[in-house]
Amino acid sequence: MRTGVSLGNLLNDSSYNNFAIALGGGANVLASDHVGFRADLRYYRRLERQSDLGIIPIASNFDFWRATLGVDFHF
Repeated sequence: MRTGVSLGNLLNDSSYNNFAIALGGGANVLASDHVGFRADLRYYRRLERQSDLGIIPIASNFDFWRATLGVDFHF
């Protein structure tokens, strides 16, 4: 996972590459022969606990969920 902090003209930009996991799954449900619905749920978590500096908030423990919904059209 690549995280980054941009503070404009105040300080230099900082970015980090860390080991992370992404777990999740999704489902497609067809309502008719040509239209369906899709749902997806994912969990992302950084596996490294501390950064070298230890003071940048985005480099602390980091995890989040992402959900998406959509409509599928089949031709």
